[in-house]
Amino acid sequence: MNLARKKASIKKEISPEEKILRQVISYNFVRLMKKHGLKRKHLAEAYPCGASYVTQMIKGDTSIAFQALQRWGEVFGESMMEFLRPQYDLSLEPIVDKMIKHPETMPLAEAVIDAHIKNKSLIKG
Repeated sequence: MNLARKKASIKKEISPEEKILRQVISYNFVRLMKKHGLKRKHLAEAYPCGASYVTQMIKGDTSIAFQALQRWGEVFGESMMEFLRPQYDLSLEPIVDKMIKHPETMPLAEAVIDAHIKNKSLIKG
């Protein structure tokens, strides 16, 4: 094995916190792709970047700067904060959207979400 391949095959160890953040960003990246009906090729052209970078974003294989999140937000026509939304049951999306748009509904919406999650865990268990 040559030295270049050996270096490429050694991945930098990342912290558990960074892994979680990458998963959240990746999840939301794919969610926004589906929401807007965008394909990898279109995203690569709009950013601009290579298709492999889009694939890395989808898989969560790359670290990302806030400036890049802001640029991706512009590409999607969304706030960069959309990439940092926690993962949740997608059936709750209308409730979460309402919480974001109308913060005064937060306590009631949180109670609905908690009850929904508890009910699902009771069904599974």
